[in-house]
Amino acid sequence: MNPAAYDIAVLLEGAGLGYTMTKNLFVSKMPDSPDEVAVCYDTPSRPPQMFYRKPDKNIVSGTVAIQVRGLEYPTTWQKAYDVMTYFHNTEKAETNSALYMGIRAQSEPVSLGWDDNDRIVLVVRLDFHRRAS
Repeated sequence: MNPAAYDIAVLLEGAGLGYTMTKNLFVSKMPDSPDEVAVCYDTPSRPPQMFYRKPDKNIVSGTVAIQVRGLEYPTTWQKAYDVMTYFHNTEKAETNSALYMGIRAQSEPVSLGWDDNDRIVLVVRLDFHRRAS
């Protein structure tokens, strides 16, 4: 399996929300530019459910944070909200080598404040369950 942040970024790229990997969508590192980006991060979560002697049945519960950065608060909040609504209550999504069985947003977008270049950063956190497909 790939890192969940990478899988979520791949799904986000295909969501039709205008995100493209390495252009305005990144994994694990916030770039200095462009001003308007989304970045997916793996974050701490619960331990996996283990089915001994059946590794193909192991289910991992995880959390990914998606930070959305922009120049104006209302516009950036709406972009983060669009990301949240795209993923919230996703029952099944398959990408790379993992099957995602339930993706849920923890809350609406939350402000992390303004960065040193006067750009707002908001975060959406997603809980998920996945297993190797």
